[in-house]
Amino acid sequence: ERGFCAWGKVCHVREKTVLREMWRSLTWRKRSSPPSRLEHGRRDERFEGGRDQRREHASRPLAASPRRSRRDGDERRARSRSRSRDRDGSRKGSPPQEAPMRQQIAWGKQIAGRDATVQSNLRLFETHGRHFNARNLSTTAHRVAKLGTKRKERVMNDSRMRDLAAFCLRRVSDHDTQGLANVAWAFATARVEAPELFDAIAVAALPRLGEFSSQGLANTVWAFATAGVRARELFDAIAAAAPPRLDQFDSQNLANTAWAFASSGVKAPKLFEAIATEAVPRLKEFKPQGLANTAWAFACASCIPAEQLAVVVDRVIEVIGTFQEVHLCQIYQFFLYTRIAHPELRALEPQHQQKLRAAYMHMSPTNSRLHRMVASTLSRMRWAHDFEHVTEEGISIDLAQPNTKIAIEVDGPSHHLRIAGTTDFVQNGATLLKTRLLEDFGWKVMHIPFYEWDKLKQYADQETYMRGRLGICRR
Repeated sequence: ERGFCAWGKVCHVREKTVLREMWRSLTWRKRSSPPSRLEHGRRDERFEGGRDQRREHASRPLAASPRRSRRDGDERRARSRSRSRDRDGSRKGSPPQEAPMRQQIAWGKQIAGRDATVQSNLRLFETHGRHFNARNLSTTAHRVAKLGTKRKERVMNDSRMRDLAAFCLRRVSDHDTQGLANVAWAFATARVEAPELFDAIAVAALPRLGEFSSQGLANTVWAFATAGVRARELFDAIAAAAPPRLDQFDSQNLANTAWAFASSGVKAPKLFEAIATEAVPRLKEFKPQGLANTAWAFACASCIPAEQLAVVVDRVIEVIGTFQEVHLCQIYQFFLYTRIAHPELRALEPQHQQKLRAAYMHMSPTNSRLHRMVASTLSRMRWAHDFEHVTEEGISIDLAQPNTKIAIEVDGPSHHLRIAGTTDFVQNGATLLKTRLLEDFGWKVMHIPFYEWDKLKQYADQETYMRGRLGICRR
């Protein structure tokens, strides 16, 4: 009876039927073997209210410590509220609210200060970024990219940069034209993939091109080309708006604009002619990198008069010893183009030509898994080919039949640009220039793009695809 009273006191259950059932549960535990589930169910059926009512009574808080239960509930609610808030104290999921202007100015000074680092700016954004205005967001992105490039700190895989891109996307309509150019330049320089952000910038910048500075226009097109995004409407509008303002462009802006249009594969003959007219008299102002980019862009455009190209050739030969290896590759392609299109122009000295050819062959990209898969498919088809064939001019071909002069280029993502606002791809300017040079030297070029090959999962499908591209009938 003592045990019976103890159970009743602890649970505060005064119903006789409940107490009787609890007493029976104590007697079950004394058995050598526990009752089966079926026996439990039958006993519960005899109990008025069944198992649910017993659980309801057991789940009631103990009356012996009511204050403790209330305190525990308050603590649980407090922990729940803290989990539902960000570090800056705002509710998760709530729209971001800007801090007062005084606080924005203080954050801006901290972001652009001399002691600022990549990590300090990212930590500041992580803590207070929800309350940044558009100017501080663009300044943070620009400073992180600039300091990261200067100090060789890679942030392309940092999750905070992706969060920063998301916040810049939310505020894209609040940015001024300088902010749009800075954001595009920052994420292109940092190599952070932000396709939605670049699509939004292309839409936001299009009706406001008249407000952009000359450097802003050059940085914007450079950023899109570097990020691998082809915004055709934006580029066409800039090609029409830039020529009257080219006298405001310095040598670097001229080189960046020419390189961006050439790398994006956008045909803008009037713009290139205007750039050549403005740049050729000022070639001595160009740094080696700018001169190499401009010469390579003229080769891609293939619309510059021979008189202006002759001046570029003379200047390149004059400073040929100042170029780095990556720039020598561009210069070599430029001279291959002039050798075909304008053979009357001054040719390179043999030692210079050999140096350029060696640099170009050394910088050729290595073969990829996709490259090897296509080669394996051709081997199963018994289609004889050379792997990484090098032509007399030093151009490397992925897969080639020298006798028939059939060249197969396996194009991965680095050979393409994404069309803004879509998931479609087009070839970039470097791929187009290489194809044109090979065709000028008598090769028949066929491209195998990655987005078509990825759809072929079976060997039979891959062989059928290659037969269709090569025009080979199954025997």
